[in-house]
Amino acid sequence: MTALTRKEKKAVMNYLYGLTTVCYNSYYDVVNRRHISSKRSMKRALKLRNIQDSNQLKTELDWLLNEGKRAEFITCRNELILIPENDRQEYIQSLPNEKKVKMTLTNHYYARLSAENIIAVDYSLCILFSLFGLKLGLLTKEDAWNYMLKAARLAQNAYSSWTEYMTACLIGFQFYHNDEESLTSFVKYRKAFITKLIVSKYSPIQKVKWDVKI
Repeated sequence: MTALTRKEKKAVMNYLYGLTTVCYNSYYDVVNRRHISSKRSMKRALKLRNIQDSNQLKTELDWLLNEGKRAEFITCRNELILIPENDRQEYIQSLPNEKKVKMTLTNHYYARLSAENIIAVDYSLCILFSLFGLKLGLLTKEDAWNYMLKAARLAQNAYSSWTEYMTACLIGFQFYHNDEESLTSFVKYRKAFITKLIVSKYSPIQKVKWDVKI
């Protein structure tokens, strides 16, 4: 954040927030910044990831930056490519439900997407959890900003627009679902939610350009 004017710093903060908006539960929560208004909700969100102290949080942030859900996509993809295309559906249907969902997703996307195409979800969570850590006293200001800016720069280099980034997040978040019913419900709702984030003039991402200096 060195050598930035006040206006530039505000733009960076808006940018970081924009990158996390896909993690929220609703458009209302996004506009009202509900995730960062309550320490109780921040603690609850981290606890769901088994994060209760600084070391656990840093381990999670490093995992999101260096491995994340894209590693699961790569593992599934590498397994699928060993199976003849005509036999894949039969193989997938024979799997336990949780793995079947992940392999179905991978089979649907892997020929069209690289692992980098779902990396957006890892960056969005890294920034959000870094902010939580700062507000909860689990991270120093320096550590939190280092994590957030690293994730933001990686995201900016990986995608060319807010639309591309948001679309990648929609795909990436699907890999957090372990059953078909929850996945179907998630996709139906999230498509509408992300569309509103992209097109609404009140959306936080309308306040800052994708290629802002960070």
